[in-house]
Amino acid sequence: MRLCMAWVMVLAFPAASTAAPPKAAVLGGEQAGWNDLLAARLSQTKAVVLVERQQVRAVSDEQAIQRLLENIAARCRIGGIEGADLLVLLASGGKDVRLVVCDSHLGATLQDVSLRVEGAPRDQIVATLADQTLHAIRQFEGGVQRVVAVPDFVSRDLTFEHSFLQFDYAEVLRAACRQIPGLAVVAVDEARAIGAERDLAAVGQGDRPVPLFIEGEYRTHRNLEDGSTTVEIILRARHASGTLLERKLEAVPLDEAGRRLLDLFAGELAGLAMAGGPALDAEDQYRLLVQRAEEFNSRGEFRRSAALREAALLLKPDADEQRIRLVREYARRNSRPIELGEWPKGARQAEDDPFWMAIVAEVVGDWKRSLQHCEYLIRNRRLCREEATDLTGDALHSITGIRFVYSQPLSECEAVKKEFLRHVFARIVSLDPAATTGRSGLSGATDPCSFIFNSALMRCEGNYYTEDDLDLIADLLLNRLPESMWPCSTLNYFLRHVAVRMGRERETNYYRFTAGQYQAFLDRLVASDRPVARSYGRYGKLCYRRYGNEELSPELLQEAQAIVAEAQKAGFDVPREGYRGYMENLRSEVQWLAQALAPKAPAKVPTPLDWSASPRITACPLAAASASWRTGLAPGACWRPDRSATRIAAGSQLSNSTASKPRWR
Repeated sequence: MRLCMAWVMVLAFPAASTAAPPKAAVLGGEQAGWNDLLAARLSQTKAVVLVERQQVRAVSDEQAIQRLLENIAARCRIGGIEGADLLVLLASGGKDVRLVVCDSHLGATLQDVSLRVEGAPRDQIVATLADQTLHAIRQFEGGVQRVVAVPDFVSRDLTFEHSFLQFDYAEVLRAACRQIPGLAVVAVDEARAIGAERDLAAVGQGDRPVPLFIEGEYRTHRNLEDGSTTVEIILRARHASGTLLERKLEAVPLDEAGRRLLDLFAGELAGLAMAGGPALDAEDQYRLLVQRAEEFNSRGEFRRSAALREAALLLKPDADEQRIRLVREYARRNSRPIELGEWPKGARQAEDDPFWMAIVAEVVGDWKRSLQHCEYLIRNRRLCREEATDLTGDALHSITGIRFVYSQPLSECEAVKKEFLRHVFARIVSLDPAATTGRSGLSGATDPCSFIFNSALMRCEGNYYTEDDLDLIADLLLNRLPESMWPCSTLNYFLRHVAVRMGRERETNYYRFTAGQYQAFLDRLVASDRPVARSYGRYGKLCYRRYGNEELSPELLQEAQAIVAEAQKAGFDVPREGYRGYMENLRSEVQWLAQALAPKAPAKVPTPLDWSASPRITACPLAAASASWRTGLAPGACWRPDRSATRIAAGSQLSNSTASKPRWR
């Protein structure tokens, strides 16, 4: 009980009683003119009083602003000199402008946002800066009463599968703290600096609040019998004097952990409501997290918006729309992870460059998270078939944003992709189509089997194929996809292309498996009792004999005809969208072989012309109709007609229209 009361006392805030509006100094942003524009907008309100420009001009240069952004003591010192309660700091850097609102008494950060200004109307940017500033002022009308830091949780797992929860769990608590008026949520380093500044404060300043640290750790457990996952969470509250409270959640289902964590936090802080703080409701928390995510998304800060949506889903796992939007944001970011203007000087897209490898690690983590969200939606049948192919296609192919640099993490991604296709993606064919769900306006593939194989034949780390790709195709055909599946054009092209390049050219760079491994793969398909697998095995062998070995024999024609008959018997000849290409390919093979093997008719011997029956043309004067005909025309030359010429009218001129190939003698 004493521990619980101690925590309540640490976080309890007196009611705001400030009668006069706070005094603020707008600093920085002079080069782009943001300070004047923001000051003019804020002066139109009664919520704040601005310090005169003449008083703050001495601390408006870029170096001074940078010190204020980084140094707690400098904030307190400048605030004391200028008599300001708040410092509104502006730092502009090319495409962005950063706004930081600070309390000048403690130095605590109350608001920190960055806006993309490139291509945006200045009035819109200024309005957003003013709104963010006024929001901080309203949140701290009575000043900063308490300071809290919530570091990322510590994962006690041996693997990194659930490492993303480190940020997400912490963000749930940060969002809850932000709802409490007067409570400043700051970074860990800033909280420590505030604590150090408090210890060094002069006499009479010892009433400054002691920063509170809310820390957590977790460990996940996977049930091998049903595949479910539970999590164990430990939550602590401490300050410089020691731990105030420690609570533990045991064996909580993973999709319930967010709500349980918030309930634990709110339950232990029940006295907060009596002190004027709001009740912490999971639904309200979810709504506020989504609202903040939309704000960041509208400003193009996809990383921050994605993090907030992840935290929101911990509180409401069935929020399908947010999960779908999250996958889209990950895909958009991953496909183009960094703009050209954001590259530091000297940075390279190479595996020995720390900047680039940090980007690779970030994209890989987000890519894996997007696949986990797709898995949730597909396994729980929250999507129709077309939505599933569209969404998962975006997620899978977004890895190409870093694909052109062959890094080790991408090899790990390829293994993840294969497992995803085996255990999750193949479930798409069992989903209801859009036609039966009543949904429209979808851009996903109507042929999920072709879409699956298109994804299977896209390697994450490069344009080549190995034996494990053959194993994946065989596994999908023989085990994962329904027996009733039909052929697809993607496999048609793959099997023929392998035969041409591997068989004829003996290429080993593009296809990194041996001829024996490829034949073993085809043998697996031929031995199957599944019609489509067996048909594809025979088709692959046919292509290899024809294109690879350049075989031309009656036996090969008979095999092609037998494959066509088998495909017709299996029903593959019925017109159906996406599948007619297979039968057309088979029939073209039969037609080509039949024509090549057909007996050749004897060549016709042309009947020689009987020149004795033709009128004899005697020598006559020639007149060239064009300059080109004069070339080679010797004095006394005579014209000899070709076989198409029958007679020339007396007095006519010879030209290109008369004789295409003039011959002279």
